Amino acid sequence: MIDFEAKKKELVEKRKEIKFEVEIKVLEAKEAEQAVLEAIKTVTDVELLNRKKWLASKMVSDYNKCKKYMEEFKMIFEKQGQVIAAELADHARRLDVAEGAITALKEKKTQLADAKKTKDLEI
Repeated sequence: MIDFEAKKKELVEKRKEIKFEVEIKVLEAKEAEQAVLEAIKTVTDVELLNRKKWLASKMVSDYNKCKKYMEEFKMIFEKQGQVIAAELADHARRLDVAEGAITALKEKKTQLADAKKTKDLEI
């Protein structure tokens, strides 16, 4: 019975030691898991920053291209504006000439209507 109690006590102590070692290993595993998660988060953050940097450089490049095209379009727009302004001035001049011609023709019509009918005029 004494041997049995001693063996039982020895086994209980051994079980406690094993339980303690298992708990330590569980804690170590949790620490390792946290370390891995932290490493993954760091790598993910670095990857996200690299992607953001790439996008920013691409956007700056695209912006510079657009800026170049906008300058070209602005020059074309200004040239077309000058052409249109010249054409409008030309049309305004033509309208003035036409109005002058209409006024002159009305005056001639009035003069002709007021003139006496003569033999030469009838011919």
